[in-house]
Amino acid sequence: MSRTGIAAGSPIPIALMKRLVERMNLRELTIAYGMMQPHVKAKIVNAQGKVVPINTPGELHVAGYMLQKGYWNDEPQTRKVMQIDDQGTLWMHTGDEAIMDDEGYLRIVGRIKDIIIRGGENLFPVQIENVLTAHAAILEAAVVSVPDLRYGEVVGAWIVRDPHKPSVSREQIRKIVAEGMNPQVRYLPFNITLDQCNGCQANRAHLPFI
Repeated sequence: MSRTGIAAGSPIPIALMKRLVERMNLRELTIAYGMMQPHVKAKIVNAQGKVVPINTPGELHVAGYMLQKGYWNDEPQTRKVMQIDDQGTLWMHTGDEAIMDDEGYLRIVGRIKDIIIRGGENLFPVQIENVLTAHAAILEAAVVSVPDLRYGEVVGAWIVRDPHKPSVSREQIRKIVAEGMNPQVRYLPFNITLDQCNGCQANRAHLPFI
């Protein structure tokens, strides 16, 4: 029986972590983000490429022996992501939105391309998805940006509901998100497009094209 495993590649939803622990007995599950390893550098930068203060979100850049050589047969993407600074250090622009705390721990809060900018406020899909899937009637959730004339972008949420639980309405979803988000965004009047897909899988990568 499995005891340990590694989950990485993007922020892991809390509901998925619980299922891995419960169904696969992964009592020593490792999430592959945290302290930097020896001989590896990291920095958090803003859109202008300047290092941001501690506890401020920005794009994660990493350097060191573990970097890839590039993207297979994709030189333009390699040049875009792998860049050498003025000191001759090769940095990989990860595309991850991250925060570094006072003790040097890194926390990935989302992918920059997935961030929903609603009226100037940055909202991270994985945080909203975690709030939604914490509800007993929701098995899966995927959150994407939906164009809006007033706010520029608003939250679009697709959910897979538990067929054995009472259905949830749009108003209930708005209340769940408003009450479950952290204080700085809790009181935003979320505009949520709700689609309940029974018997399907919530896949954020495909939703914008539905």
